[in-house]
Amino acid sequence: MDPRQQALHIISTHDEPSIGPANAPVTLVEYADLQCPTCARMHEFLETKVLPRYGSKVRIVFKEFPLPMHDWSFNAAIADQCAYELNPSTYVPLRTAIFRNQTLINIANLRGNAAEFMAKRRDWTACNWPDALTPNHPCPAFNAMWRKPSASKWPPRPQFSSMAE
Repeated sequence: MDPRQQALHIISTHDEPSIGPANAPVTLVEYADLQCPTCARMHEFLETKVLPRYGSKVRIVFKEFPLPMHDWSFNAAIADQCAYELNPSTYVPLRTAIFRNQTLINIANLRGNAAEFMAKRRDWTACNWPDALTPNHPCPAFNAMWRKPSASKWPPRPQFSSMAE
């Protein structure tokens, strides 16, 4: 099997939060923890250097990968996925806002910060916050994302995968 097709078979990029055209010759898949400072720097690099330079030649697909040692990253991932389900155009701005404000966010204020961000955009009215930031929240895409995939299909840490024609 062609390595690109094999990677696309293992790493789902269909109906996932992304920036760039689906037919871009290069696809980057970012697995990131929203509380990770290194992930935040990489996100900024992608937004400020890669996208402006390569434009329609690159597509970036975003995957949540909260690490167990971070106290609020799992809840932030839920908020980001819920934002995507409610209005896909809110996903990247919320992700960027979370990364840019990592030092100000904690487990106690995450809910309020995300709700305030979405209220400013008028995109969050359909989400029930008490239920949205719990392990059994109502967003089906997030629940599907957290089904345990096989070890060969899941990266052991936040990382990037690239697929080029």
